[in-house]
Amino acid sequence: MRVTGSIEGTDKVYSATWAALLAIHAHNRASEHKIEVAVFPAMETGFGGVPYGEAARQMAVAYRYYLEPPHKLDWDFVAERQKAIHYDGRKQVSR
Repeated sequence: MRVTGSIEGTDKVYSATWAALLAIHAHNRASEHKIEVAVFPAMETGFGGVPYGEAARQMAVAYRYYLEPPHKLDWDFVAERQKAIHYDGRKQVSR
């Protein structure tokens, strides 16, 4: 976090996880010393105030889209990803 404070109700856990996964991917492409295992803390659950379940859900969404990236971006994919990030079932959990 740049500044401590509540980020509950945002998609910042997804964004932070996505950025970390992309950094690992970039490192592995450029280096002969590959990162084979990464351990992620429960991002933003401390000072960020994000409940553990919500942090885990957003981190899992980022990992799922990292493992299965789209072959092309279209509106159906974008809408699906947006809903996966911001909704837990039918309940909106972030803005």
